[in-house]
Amino acid sequence: MATLAPLQKTRLHEGIVEQLQEKILSGQFRSGDKLPPERDLAESLDVNRSTLREAFKKLEMLDLVEIRHGDGVYVKDYLDSGSLELLPALMRSGGSYDVTILKGLLDLRRLILPDVAFQAALNRTDGDLAEMERVIGDGSLTLNDRDMLLYRAIGRASRNIPFVIILNFFNNSGLVAELLTLYFADPFNLKRTTRFYGEIVDAIRERRPDKSKKIMYDLLVFAEDKTIRILNEKMNKDGIR
Repeated sequence: MATLAPLQKTRLHEGIVEQLQEKILSGQFRSGDKLPPERDLAESLDVNRSTLREAFKKLEMLDLVEIRHGDGVYVKDYLDSGSLELLPALMRSGGSYDVTILKGLLDLRRLILPDVAFQAALNRTDGDLAEMERVIGDGSLTLNDRDMLLYRAIGRASRNIPFVIILNFFNNSGLVAELLTLYFADPFNLKRTTRFYGEIVDAIRERRPDKSKKIMYDLLVFAEDKTIRILNEKMNKDGIR
């Protein structure tokens, strides 16, 4: 049976969610398992039962558990019910980056973003273009902020609202910032991406959807390869297999 550690007395329910989420995603608690009784969990975590129930509600919102009143709390199969909110946790399952999950995310980005750039070139307004130019020309922005804001502006210009919302989720999760920090640590990557900023904005300005799509695709292939290499090198250096 998976064991749980007592928590510090701040934001207790969030700490419970993180622990149980990790044990579910790592398979220590499997689909169909019934979690230990409330009394036992509360004692092992050194929390009261109301705090524990608050954590259960969050896990239920994430579709990781099913609360059966009068019976108990059961683990659900996250592959059947999980949402986008699980992706950052899956990326770090086990305390280190999961390269397989990262590759899947990068594959998804490579499938979606070129078409978003295509649509942005068709649908952009003068206001959209002005925002893109402002972002790439604003020297006060950090590298990470410039990158995320430009992609957000391209997404809005595409008029693809679901994509914009998905992009907002990733930006707000902290996952993108972590990966960008690793990626931009290499000056060559920074130079390549800076050239991309000018090229993609020029293509969108000129309303050239096919060119915009190709520029985006080529950059993503380059960045995907570099990111995986950097992450593997970092994990090897840290002794993580």
